[in-house]
Amino acid sequence: MAIAILSHPDCARHRVAAHHPETPDRLAAIEDQLIASGLDIALHHCDAPLVTREQ
Repeated sequence: MAIAILSHPDCARHRVAAHHPETPDRLAAIEDQLIASGLDIALHHCDAPLVTREQ
């Protein structure tokens, strides 16, 4: 079974308040852990489409 991960390079440039848990470092840590645990072979990376403010 494949696991889809939808992301976009802009996610790594998203900045939030210092106390907010959703940071680019967290995304990198999750990906590092998936690789370290061997689950990266089941991953299917998909680029998330850009959206407009109205969406």
